[in-house]
Parts: sequence; structure tokens; C-alpha cells
Amino acid sequence: MVANRNRQESGERSQRRVSRRRLLTVTASGAAALAGCSGDGSTTTSTDGTGDTSTPASDAEPRDPELVRKVGRIPTDVNWNIFGPDFPWNLARGLYHVTRPTQLWVLDDWSYDTDEQIETWTFPDNLTWWNGDQVTAEHQYISDEISRLQNPEGSSMKRVWTEDDRTLKREYKKPQNPTILKESSTGTFLAAHPSLYQEWLEKYQDAADQSARDSVTQELEKFKVTSTEILDNGLGNGPYELTEANNQAMVFEVRTDHPWYQDNQVETYRVRAIKEGGSIIKKQDKLDLGRGLLKSSFTGPDHLQNITESRSVQLRKVAFNHTNEHLQKRKVRQALAHLIDWNSIIANQQPQAAAVPKQTGMGKRMAKQWLGDELYGKMADYPITADPEGATKYLNEAGYSKQGGEWVDPDGKTVSFNMLSINWGAFTKGARTVNSQMNQFGFDMNFEGVSGGVYYKRARNQMDYDLTFFFHNNFLNHPISYFRSSQIGGLRLANLENYGTQLPKWLDEGKERSPFNGMPLTPEIPTEPGAKEISGDGKQINLWELYDETLSAESEAQTRENVRLLARYWNYDLPHLVILQPKAGFWGDTKDFDMPVDDETYEIYAGMHAALKRGAIKHKYK
Repeated sequence: MVANRNRQESGERSQRRVSRRRLLTVTASGAAALAGCSGDGSTTTSTDGTGDTSTPASDAEPRDPELVRKVGRIPTDVNWNIFGPDFPWNLARGLYHVTRPTQLWVLDDWSYDTDEQIETWTFPDNLTWWNGDQVTAEHQYISDEISRLQNPEGSSMKRVWTEDDRTLKREYKKPQNPTILKESSTGTFLAAHPSLYQEWLEKYQDAADQSARDSVTQELEKFKVTSTEILDNGLGNGPYELTEANNQAMVFEVRTDHPWYQDNQVETYRVRAIKEGGSIIKKQDKLDLGRGLLKSSFTGPDHLQNITESRSVQLRKVAFNHTNEHLQKRKVRQALAHLIDWNSIIANQQPQAAAVPKQTGMGKRMAKQWLGDELYGKMADYPITADPEGATKYLNEAGYSKQGGEWVDPDGKTVSFNMLSINWGAFTKGARTVNSQMNQFGFDMNFEGVSGGVYYKRARNQMDYDLTFFFHNNFLNHPISYFRSSQIGGLRLANLENYGTQLPKWLDEGKERSPFNGMPLTPEIPTEPGAKEISGDGKQINLWELYDETLSAESEAQTRENVRLLARYWNYDLPHLVILQPKAGFWGDTKDFDMPVDDETYEIYAGMHAALKRGAIKHKYK
């Protein structure tokens, strides 16, 4: 734990903030500093080699000096421990840099050597933490090595090391698919300051065996890093520095010593803690920026508009726990595919979302891209509007019947399910809608809404639920992410911490189903794509091998063939039900700020944060 800095240091930092405000008020700080701004105030124009850019005159005043967005979590209650079960991913993008190798916005270079199976990150030499410490490859090494040492045998990395302050290297045990590896590096938080995590790394290094490492992990997950500690000790590294945190808001101010400062113009942005009433706040015109899209029915100010809009790779699904004796039966899952009404879920959860028309494990666009029109067209269809008669047919075929308004199994026992929901607005709505539909149909339903930390513990580590409504994929723009063996956002064949060793072990032992989630490990699928039943000889596949081989495939042809087999399995067996594909993007205040409207650069996961950090959101002036 880092000791709080003394008053002199805090005073010096406060003085630097005052100086920064004066600097931004008095001068444009160079022609490129405020590139691309517009407004009806007096401006000067210059060219910096990339085209004409307009900057405000030195005495120009912004229409709105502070950009405001909201978050549902109280900043003083947040735990910034990056290894904790309730790490605030959305908020953290304001504190830390996030790697995005496809754009190389943070790293100077990224590469992968297919012969040596070594990935290389090259860090810039001008990136610092807010307290002035240089951001080095060593800091990422601390994070990577902690992750690796939590379960060395199960980790995909053979070793991690630094060659110098700027160069990090990862050697993998198996060949890596370069495209997937580069995509998966996107989204890594550069957040492991040694003052917080060096001691934990040493604890892992001193641990004698896996049992001892597991004990360290349990301790680490309880480790608390407060907002006050981050603020007082300058333990962030993004282009905006946290200067205030209380139970109402977090305030960030632009850092003039940051290499991206020449791209930035918004001096201050505030994150307000608003748990309820977000739509009312928008109508009162108290927010300038927000993640997600405004509904077509939005009746707030006209200048609050959607800025970027695209189909998200984050789908939503009803996930089944196959250890449940009923959900383990394919005909019961087929019955639920007919019972659940996609459209009502969309109406209640996200009206701008699109129903996923075919169960392939992927969204429509990606499925057609990877399967091709012919194979995609053969995939079996399931109704997106409720078909109670179809649901009844499949349940009757499985030996279930309805007695006194309730469904009972072949032994005459009432069929009960536990629906677990994370307490996030849209997810709660989706889960409640599914729960209500199943309850009205005659299933005995128990609904539980829990906090994020409790949810991840129960859903991720304990499989303590029957059904849940959650993400399908997180943010990786590649089909293999939908079939991950380790994540609730994929197939979820084994626990995240040891899936790489457990799955091969279970297969060697001849297990037919995963002891973790009850799913088949080597299922049989029809030889005819899209068939709902196996006629004659089927085709046996190995889910773990298909997934693992794809991660190491160097050819697109092999990747495509594996993805096709996984999609055929999904279509036949219905391991989970993919319900909808949301629209992604963000909305903003176009009266007081210039926004990157329809800029494809920011049609990415967390594009709102990237647009702010990279200076794509700019002031308009009086």
C-alpha cells in the first residue's frame, strides 16, 4: 500500500493544476493543440502538414467549459484493483491507457514472430504516470507475470520478460493465430503501477506450489485500491488526470505534459454518479456525453444527438447451465428457443437492437462472412416470436407434461429454474422478461438480482445459476471469441483459471461431459448442416480442440473451417440462445462541442473514451 503524499507534494500538484488552467485560458498553446475546432467565436487558422486547422483566439471562451457524463457507481465505493472481481472497466478508461494495437494509439509498435512464438510490445519513451514516473515495459510485465503465475501450467504464456524499459516480450507455449492475438491485445489496461502490485508479484514468485498461489490469488482479490489513493499518489496515466473524487462525481483535467495534449482541447470533464433517472437528466440537459444510443423516442434537447452508430460485436444471450438436469436435454433447450419471445426482450431491453435470426453463435453479418451465403442459408431456423405450441411439442417429446398449470418432468416433479441476473439496468430487464415468459408458460421460476461482484463470483467461478441473461463475447472482433472455452461470454466449458489444463485432462480421462458446466466435450452433429436431428452416421467433433487449434492456426482456411464446424454445432445443439445484437455508439452535445459525427475511427468498443482522449471531441466557442 502506498503512503499518502505529504502536504507539500499535494500543494505542488494543486499549483500545477492552477497553472494548467491559466495556460489553457490564456493561450491556444500552439496551432496543432486545438486542431479541428469550430464555433462562431474569433479563430486563427494555420497548417501543420495534415491540412488546415482552426484554433480559437487567445481570448475566446468555450460555450461550456466542462464536459459531463454519468456513471452508475459512486466513485468513493469503487475498488481500482485490476485483479479484483469487481474492477470498474468503464470508469477505468478515464484513469488508464488502454492498448489498441490495431491503431497503435499507445504502443510504438506491436509484432508477433510466428517461428519463435514471441509477441513484442514496444512502449513509447514519453508516457508517464500522473506522479511523473515513466510508464515502462516493466509495469506491463508485472501485470502479465501476475496473471501467468496465478496458474503457470494453465497459462498460454511460457514466459514474459523485458529486454529494456521500452520492450516487453511474451513467449507462448503454442503457436498463436496472429490475427486473433493482435485483436486480443486490444483492451489491455496499462494499470499495474509497481507501488501497488510489485509486492503481489513477489508473493507469487515466493509461492511453493499451486495451492500457495491460489491462496495469494484469494488475498489479491480482496486487495482494496481506493479513489483517494489513486488521486493522492498520481497512480493513473491517461491524458486526463483525476483531480477530485467524492460520492457525487469524479473530475478529470487535461495534462499539458501528456504526448496527446496537442490533440486535446477539452480541459475538464466530470463524471457524475447518477444511479437512477438518467433519461430525466438528459432531458434536463445536464449531460454532454453518454455511452450507448439515444432512442428514436427521445424527447430531450435537439442538440443531444447520436454521434457514432454501428452493430456491436457484443451480443446478448440466455446462457444455460447444463448441469441442470432439464437444461442438459437438447429438446428442453429447443423448447425454450420456441418459447422465448425475442421481440419482447428487444422491446424491453434495447429497442434499437436487432434479433439474431439464426443460431450460429455469431451475429448475422459475421456469420454470413465466415460461413458464406450457402452454408448460412442451410442453418436451422428458430422463431424469434413466441411459439408456445412448438415449445409444448418439444417438451412432450422429452417426456414432460403440464399438470395443474405447471410443467412436470417424466418423474412427475415440478420443473424449477433459478434465473440469476446482474443488477445492470438493461440486463435486469432482459432477465426479467425471460423469467416472466417462462413463469407464465408454467415453469416454477426463482429470480435473483445481484451486484456485479456477487454475479461474477457465482456465474464465473461457481456456476451457481440455471439461466442468466448476459453478454455473448466481450469486445473481440473475431468469431472465435463467441466459442471461448473459458468465458461465460462463450461456450464456457471450464473455469477461466485452469481451462487449459482441465479440458485436456478430462478428455484424456474419457469424460463425455464437462464436470464444470455439464456440456458435451465431444458432441456429435449431423452430417447435413442445419439438420435438427442426426440421421444415420453423424460427425463427432472435439470442442476444445477446435477452439484451441483456431487460436494457433496460421492459415485463414483452417480458421474458417474450424469456425464453420463450431457454428454447425451451435446451430444443432443450442448450447445457449443468442437473442440480440445491440447497436453500439455514443451520443453527445453538438451545441457546445464539436463531435466526431459518423467518424468510423470511433465505431469501436469504448469509442466514446477514445474520442475524448484522442481529441476528437472539441469545444465550440462563444
